[in-house]
Amino acid sequence: MKQMKYDSRLCPVLLLSVLISCAGEDLGLKTWNAYRNPVVLGEVRNPDVIKADDTWYLYADGGSEDGAIQVRSSTDLVNWGALDPMFDADTKPRFIPDAAVGCPSVLNTAGNYLLYYSLRKSDEECGLGVASATTPTGPWTDHGALLVASDISITKLSDPFAFEDDGALWLAFSASDGIYLQRLGDKGLSTTGDPVRVAEGPVTDPVLFKNEGTWFLLSTKGVEDGGASSTAAITLSSASSLTGPYGEGKTLIGRSAKFAGAGSPGHLVRDNGGNDWLLYNAYDLSSLSSGRTLMLDRIQWDGNNTPWVRGNASSFYTDAPVTQ
Repeated sequence: MKQMKYDSRLCPVLLLSVLISCAGEDLGLKTWNAYRNPVVLGEVRNPDVIKADDTWYLYADGGSEDGAIQVRSSTDLVNWGALDPMFDADTKPRFIPDAAVGCPSVLNTAGNYLLYYSLRKSDEECGLGVASATTPTGPWTDHGALLVASDISITKLSDPFAFEDDGALWLAFSASDGIYLQRLGDKGLSTTGDPVRVAEGPVTDPVLFKNEGTWFLLSTKGVEDGGASSTAAITLSSASSLTGPYGEGKTLIGRSAKFAGAGSPGHLVRDNGGNDWLLYNAYDLSSLSSGRTLMLDRIQWDGNNTPWVRGNASSFYTDAPVTQ
């Protein structure tokens, strides 16, 4: 394993009073642990994250030109060290020849790590596959295709999102006509039944989670690429059951004077203080050449069991996750 290199984004305590006025965040002088976005100022597309022991592991597109998945680790969700990438020119999936691999989603099932990915050559030549490992850093065994567009007559398969509910494994994914839900076999290496569409419209990057009996769907609406002209926003909708239907979403994280193109959310993660957090992509308008950077924001809950993000926009400087 390569030695980790850290890109520290922690803000100095002595500058807090200046940062508060610049960012418009109500931090208060008592704040000693703060961070700023982006937490990685570089291309970290389609991130997903999982926790193992006291460490979070992040998987994203862009590990190398050979189609690898980049892997990073952190003990505080803010400082991310680069690890050896997953896949290389010799080991990357090939059930669709010459296709690009990306959009990782990771799940831990009783100590077995499952990573779902997309392969895409075109809207018609695409599919979703799975690899497994006994540790979050591999080595990984690729198990090949789960769903292929030509087999199920659904085009533009992408953005797999794996999750567990009451002992059952599920895979949500985006397609040309909306968001679909696919039941997985017991070990997560096969499918059971046919995929069901649970949300319509031009939305991508599904994330599903349940709180107090209500199911919530995060998705991306709009164009993620394009730098300052990106129109993407992360939207939120809800349903009384897992299979929906989920209606048109409301903006959870949209554009601000500092950031544009919010999208590609990953699993919600919880810090040691019981707070929920979301990692996702956005453009830093002051550093557009950095690409779709890695962002971190807290998901808060109101009295009506509705998640929200302060200002419906990416934070600049704010309180850091509780990790001690």
